Amino acid sequence: MDADGQVPSQIDEAFGEGERFIFDLQRNRENRSTVRDSDERALFVFRQPVTLVGFIAGLVSSTIALAGSAVTLFLWQQDASLRALIALALTIGFALLVLTLVPPQTIVLRKSDEDPSPVITLQQENRAPAPIRRFLAGYEGKTIARFHKNVFSNLGKRRWWIVDASGDEVGYAVEDSLTRAILRKPFGSFLSSLRTDFEIVVSGREIGLFVRRGGAGKERYVLELRDTSFDRRTAVALGLLLACVER
Repeated sequence: MDADGQVPSQIDEAFGEGERFIFDLQRNRENRSTVRDSDERALFVFRQPVTLVGFIAGLVSSTIALAGSAVTLFLWQQDASLRALIALALTIGFALLVLTLVPPQTIVLRKSDEDPSPVITLQQENRAPAPIRRFLAGYEGKTIARFHKNVFSNLGKRRWWIVDASGDEVGYAVEDSLTRAILRKPFGSFLSSLRTDFEIVVSGREIGLFVRRGGAGKERYVLELRDTSFDRRTAVALGLLLACVER
């Protein structure tokens, strides 16, 4: 349901009732990515949010965390437990402070490079250090959904909750494998065998999958839907979130 109380049409000229949306993420200077239908026809284009400030802040925060952990461990081994705890608290505080410099992410989906009008806008509502990450999905200026994740879910299977425009939780997207989810923590996504898919559950039923498929010079993610009653605009916004934020 839209913010104005009207039920959105499930048949949209741009989204249709497609059962598959393909997200092709390019890793090049232009940073131009594409959403395609099952016939490989381009539906939308977007650019991933990459900022120099975010990269530097992440690098500095990681350096502080590494150096602070080394100092804390050294002090603890020297039986200086109080100073070790102070060093740990300062390390966490400074690392989080640096992360507040990272600007909120905004991803804009457009029909083409020639048409600058946004179709779907996915906007981060709070900054990185917050315990709950929140994103708002807008369609032609109206809120269609919100997504939120408790950062502590990163310890196991990552889970994004889906909230409709009226504020009701309607479902979630969760990693399909606990084993691969845990192994990704130390090894990251460098090994293709550790890439995890996401199951999409709405109203207690699995209505789709978000499948990760690598390719030469690009990353490919496939959103497969099994329920035609689920709003395709929300589904595409969720796919955009999983492709760009949960790489």
